[in-house]
Amino acid sequence: MKIHKLRFMNLNSLYGEWSIDFTRPDYLDQGLFAITGPTGSGKSTLLDAICLALYGATPRLGRITKSGNEIMSRQTGACFAEVTFSAQSGTYRCFWEQHRAYKRPDGVLAEATHEISDVPTGQVLENRKREVALLIEEKTGMDFDRFTRSILLAQGGFAAFLQASPDERAPVLEQITGTGIYSEISRQVHERQRGELQRLQTLKAELTGIACLDEAAATQLQADLKQKQLLEQQLGRRQNEFRQILNWLESCETLRQEQQKLQAQQKENDKGQQAFQPDRQRLERAGQALEAEGSYRSYTALRSQQEKETAARRQVLGQIPDLTERLAQSQAALDQAEQRAGQAKQQLQDEQPLLKEVRLLDGQVWQAAEQLKTLQADGRRLEGQIRQDQEHLKTIGAKREKTAIDQQQVRRYQEQHAADSGLVAQLGVIRSQAADVQVLQGRAGQQQIDIAAAKQTLQMAEKQKQEAVQTAQSLQTAAKALKEKTQALAGDLNSLLDGRLLREYQQDLTARLKTLALLKTIADLEDQRKRLRDGEACPLCGALDHPYARGQVPALDEEQQAIEALQDVIDKASRLEDQLRRLDGQERAAAGPMAAAEREVMQAEHACQTAKAERDRLGREAAELAVQMTHSRDDLLDLLRPYALSDVRFEDGLPALLEKLAARLHTWQGVETKSRELEQAAQQQLTEQSGRQATLDARLESFRENTQKSDRQRHVLQDLQMKRQQLYGKKQPDSEEQQLVRAVEAADGAVRSASLAAVQAQRDLDKRKTQAADLESALEQRLPALRDARADFERALDQAGLSDEAEFLACRLADADRRALTEQARQLDERRQELKTRWTDTSQRLAVEEQKALWSASREAAEAQYAQLNGEYQALHEEIGAIKQQLADHDAARERVRIKQEQIASQDLVCRRWNRLHELIGSADGKKYRNFVQGLTFERMVAQANRQLSQMSDRYLLVRDPDQPLELSVVDNYQAGEIRSTKNLSGGESFIVSLALALGLSRLASRNVRVDSLFLDEGFGTLDEETLETALDTLASLQQDGKLIGVISHVQALKERIRTQLSVQPVSGGRSRLAGPGVSAGAPDGG
Repeated sequence: MKIHKLRFMNLNSLYGEWSIDFTRPDYLDQGLFAITGPTGSGKSTLLDAICLALYGATPRLGRITKSGNEIMSRQTGACFAEVTFSAQSGTYRCFWEQHRAYKRPDGVLAEATHEISDVPTGQVLENRKREVALLIEEKTGMDFDRFTRSILLAQGGFAAFLQASPDERAPVLEQITGTGIYSEISRQVHERQRGELQRLQTLKAELTGIACLDEAAATQLQADLKQKQLLEQQLGRRQNEFRQILNWLESCETLRQEQQKLQAQQKENDKGQQAFQPDRQRLERAGQALEAEGSYRSYTALRSQQEKETAARRQVLGQIPDLTERLAQSQAALDQAEQRAGQAKQQLQDEQPLLKEVRLLDGQVWQAAEQLKTLQADGRRLEGQIRQDQEHLKTIGAKREKTAIDQQQVRRYQEQHAADSGLVAQLGVIRSQAADVQVLQGRAGQQQIDIAAAKQTLQMAEKQKQEAVQTAQSLQTAAKALKEKTQALAGDLNSLLDGRLLREYQQDLTARLKTLALLKTIADLEDQRKRLRDGEACPLCGALDHPYARGQVPALDEEQQAIEALQDVIDKASRLEDQLRRLDGQERAAAGPMAAAEREVMQAEHACQTAKAERDRLGREAAELAVQMTHSRDDLLDLLRPYALSDVRFEDGLPALLEKLAARLHTWQGVETKSRELEQAAQQQLTEQSGRQATLDARLESFRENTQKSDRQRHVLQDLQMKRQQLYGKKQPDSEEQQLVRAVEAADGAVRSASLAAVQAQRDLDKRKTQAADLESALEQRLPALRDARADFERALDQAGLSDEAEFLACRLADADRRALTEQARQLDERRQELKTRWTDTSQRLAVEEQKALWSASREAAEAQYAQLNGEYQALHEEIGAIKQQLADHDAARERVRIKQEQIASQDLVCRRWNRLHELIGSADGKKYRNFVQGLTFERMVAQANRQLSQMSDRYLLVRDPDQPLELSVVDNYQAGEIRSTKNLSGGESFIVSLALALGLSRLASRNVRVDSLFLDEGFGTLDEETLETALDTLASLQQDGKLIGVISHVQALKERIRTQLSVQPVSGGRSRLAGPGVSAGAPDGG
């Protein structure tokens, strides 16, 4: 990482915007530059700006937030910091900014903004603060703490890496050198080795859980299977025969039931036929009437039409006289309306000249009135403005008097408190020094808390260690007892089984139970056994050899005793195996807590050692911090002495003291501001008074002129109003004209209405006359057709056997009723034919089945025989299935055993490889491999540091602790090579060694970080002149590697030795200016 450019605004005493370009030849040629200036001028502010732009925090103040910003210059409203840097992944620009509300000095602090962008493209990569911090850490390879330990070594933290513990050095080395991957590799190897061992143990456990039959038992099972399958085939054939008999009996019974059902359905159909007989007669009579239906409909249609049109003709002839009278009345009304319309139009035409003259006068009156209103409004406005001007002049006079009094009071205060003007320049410096004191006091208090906490942690760690040891011992005792109990039970089980397996006893018991069942069956079949003959097949099993028929039947009691003895052994062995399994489970369950207890003992031991080291380290730091705090308090008292402040309480009085000084400064600045404001107000009041008096005089003159114009306009308006009254009175010409127009429009409307009424009356009369003539003609033309239709209907009645129209109407049925009766008759007839056909078919099928004569006994006897055969077949089928399952399980178990053995052999090879690798680099916390690699890296860094150290001094040599790879010691060649701890070095010795370590770090590079910029804040004051010269030569030599080194110091020899310098010089008012190569200034104040 290398810094190219720094830009900032309003930070501490450096007011305004400043920019430093580190790519200028002055920096590149020398590679070493100094930042110089008096104490408190703002030198360290440059380093603060770099940290602020990258991380939003500074080494002295920590993170800058919305709740407080002590780095923003006083009396300003905004500040920012921007740094351009390059890393191995590219060139980037980081920008941090914070401002107050409306960027006013007294505004509330807003949330800070932070962003990172790519310089070549200008693209903003991230602008969310949390993600910006993560991205900067990714690009630079360092967080804030590691940055301040390896690149920017600020005041009080220059020897931080040297004094750090091994655990604190490890993450810094890991980030800078990229060795973090080795921790992950170590953890992954540990996890993989543990996983592979667990898989091997799982495979072995699964193998022991697989049970197989021995070969003799498998052979016997196969022979039993063949014999039982032959017997199964014989029983199957007998089952099929009786199944056919049962099906035949079922079929005959079904056919007989079908015949009975058909007889019942035939009786139901006969009843339906009888009930439908009256409706069938109605249906026949309706058929007769249907023959005359066509002629009847034609006749009735003509007759109905003739009667309807005769009635319509009588109605039309009755309307004609009324329509004639209405036509005469409409014509008379039309004549009257036309006469009234002519009179209205003539009246409107006669009135038009007068209306025109009146309208002209009304326009003149309105115009004169509007001009008068405008003049009157102007007069009232001028009158109000005049009163306002007079009141305002009185107010300005009172203000001038009050301003004069206030000016006298301000001058008296300035004379009495002139000493407070010095706070303008010094308060910022006092605040900074007080902040340093408070930070040191906070650190001291926190260190006391940390020391107490470290002691308490040590006590707790020792107590936890003792408890962990006791727990581990108790678990080991319990595990030993379980193991002894397990061994005793295993011995009892082996003695009970006499070297055999439990499943062998169980197989013997199964065989003897089958033999016992067979013996009971043999005893039950004594009579049948006597009739058996050798060479003749057994009716039950089909065998030709009959050993039990010759008196060779085994005794039942002996077999029963053997079975009971076997059962007793099996029960005892099963109980012992259950106890062994429970004990084994307890052992496995206890293994985890015991391993955890052992780990807790180791962790407690490590915690004790860590706590002791932390307690010792905190004690040494507390002593060093006390010295720093004393110096810082003395500096603060020197700064406060000119302000006559006594009894300074450093523990809890600094905030109140600063508030008091800030209040005095604020009061002085307020008075200064008020003085300037009062002077400006007095001048403004005088100017305002003169302008307001001139405005008042001009408005008085305008008011007099307005009054004269208003009087003249009022006389003109009165003359016009009198002339209008004499000509037309109070009448309005528009209203009068609208009234006349409405009368004309009403008369025209009456004419149109009367004309329309007369036309409509004539149309109605003509229409009725035409209708009467058309109806008369239609009646005469239809009369012959009506007589012919009547004759056709009467002939149709005669042919159908009906006497007249009344009888015809009585026989008719509605179409829906006729269709329903016809459908009902059809269904009854079809049902009768269907039942007859089904009866014939069922009788024929029953006769065919009865001719087969498959069974002569009862159905119950056949079912009993079939049930017996089915039970025997089912029992035999279950036995065959059990044997097949045993054989299948045996084959599957053998295959699983073969597969598991192959998997165990393969997994064993894998475990050996991972065990060897785990012994080399594996560990649960990743330290084993990481520490080894970091030890090598640390050794390289120490070698680089020794090269730099040898150039500065031949006295010291850094060496690693062989037992702790990241622990450092110093070989003192001036004391016969004595090895000293780095914690015992003096201030100057610590600085030389720390500088060598920092340079050694900068020479180490990895894929994550390359340290090409280094900033050193103070520390050179502890060196003698010769060592200082050597240190500067060493720093200057780094320019050959392209590195840039910045040094902050008050040492005069250092300022003279380094040619390229950035100078920070204080000016008035607590402000400073920056000068040097590549420095440019922007706006003088960002507030």
